[in-house]
Amino acid sequence: MASGENVVFAGSGITDGLLFDGVKFERDCVRTSSLVISTLDSTARFTNTVHIKDGAKSISL
Repeated sequence: MASGENVVFAGSGITDGLLFDGVKFERDCVRTSSLVISTLDSTARFTNTVHIKDGAKSISL
């Protein structure tokens, strides 16, 4: 456990699980899912990110 006035946790899924999807490798991109929890502003943020590969022709969102 962490203690302090301002605590931030960040985590990403590597393999599929209950909380996150795992990393998905596609032809022109890589997809990741992450969670950031912060006591500073009392938030929990889930993100799904598309990392576009160099030279990608097109991607579907």
